[in-house]
Amino acid sequence: MIHALDTTYQKESACHEGTTYVFTDPISKLKFYGGGDYRGLIIYKGHLILDVGANISSEVLYDNLSADTKELQKYNTTPVIRLRWFDYSVPSLPFAFWTDLLDVIRAEKRDVICACMGGHGRTGTILSILGAITEGIPPNICPVSFIREHYCKNAVESLSQILYIEKMTNRTVLATPADEVTWLGY
Repeated sequence: MIHALDTTYQKESACHEGTTYVFTDPISKLKFYGGGDYRGLIIYKGHLILDVGANISSEVLYDNLSADTKELQKYNTTPVIRLRWFDYSVPSLPFAFWTDLLDVIRAEKRDVICACMGGHGRTGTILSILGAITEGIPPNICPVSFIREHYCKNAVESLSQILYIEKMTNRTVLATPADEVTWLGY
């Protein structure tokens, strides 16, 4: 008797969709989420948005990190912090920027949504850095591995992003870039 081959195609599970919870800052108890413009990102009212390439439109553009945060409270909207950050690359921001950003986030007392276009490289990088410096990612855990397990297996795409995470977090990253494409010049 001849048996037909099983031709059932089992699609690999898709990566993240929508806005995904990733970790909580143990000090402020604020929740951090990730997402991508192309993956059904949902903006929750009252959250602080870290836009690293998603070009999210908002009535309030909160670019000045030294601005008085009480000024934002009179608006019933979602504030946005936009960082100029090109796909597959890293920003030229020092460690002090990340601690200043964390101070602003904690002062705002709003949960945070980190987003870029696809929700992988830049979003994974910023989540890895903020997760490590808040210790929302435990100190003995590789930040990229944590983000891939709790957010998206495709997070953090380039070698430059891996090296930047190591430099900003002072942690060893054991993971390799999710995207095998070599991007010259970064």
